[in-house]
Amino acid sequence: MNYSTYTSELYDQPAVETSAAQPWPGLRVERYQLAAGGVPAHFHAQHLLLIHQAEQAVPSHRSSGNRVEEGLFRAGDAGLYPAGEYGPSAWNGPANIINVHIDLRGWKIKPVKV
Repeated sequence: MNYSTYTSELYDQPAVETSAAQPWPGLRVERYQLAAGGVPAHFHAQHLLLIHQAEQAVPSHRSSGNRVEEGLFRAGDAGLYPAGEYGPSAWNGPANIINVHIDLRGWKIKPVKV
């Protein structure tokens, strides 16, 4: 099992663009242009909003126990993945994605009086 703070730590290349230097506690935005590939089973500590931007649809598959989920991601499609444990996943074509990592522990949320 691979343990990471950010799912993008599992990619074998740096982000094309990143907000890592910004003073945004609990939030990181990264853009990647990836060749067909995948990530092994892993645990990520951050919630992840993944937004697909590739002009061409990208087939993907993800294992979850004995089940395999298949999908076709198009430009503008998004997925929300809560922090936790995930099986291996792969994409069968070039992917142009934005990863928005969200760590609510870094946010100072004040209660609202109604």
